[in-house]
Amino acid sequence: MIGLDANVLVRYFAKDDPVQTPRSIALIESLSASRRGYIPLVALAEFAWVMGRRFAVKRVVLARIVSTLIESKEIVLESEETVSAALRLFQITTIGFADCLIIRAGQAVQCDYVATFDRSAARQGWMQLVD
Repeated sequence: MIGLDANVLVRYFAKDDPVQTPRSIALIESLSASRRGYIPLVALAEFAWVMGRRFAVKRVVLARIVSTLIESKEIVLESEETVSAALRLFQITTIGFADCLIIRAGQAVQCDYVATFDRSAARQGWMQLVD
């Protein structure tokens, strides 16, 4: 198994770098059921944030990418159940995907709530503002 950093995923999906994009494509397309890629939650959160902020990828496109990663036989996601739950939350709210991962990861370990300074996320009711 090969760990995949957020920047490899960004280069693969954004196709924005003449040197790194072909390398990321070659690596990801070389993955197979016997030689899989592993994406940690932190790399997935960073990837989603960069794609939204830097590349202005629309929510529906990001949701489709995450769904594709979940369904892939060549990719292993850390805490796939948490990622799936985060994707469902992302699809029914206006919360960013990284925040959805944080919320669902906290719920998975039975946190009472996630403390935040993000007023927009707190308005959704899944996080609580720090007073």
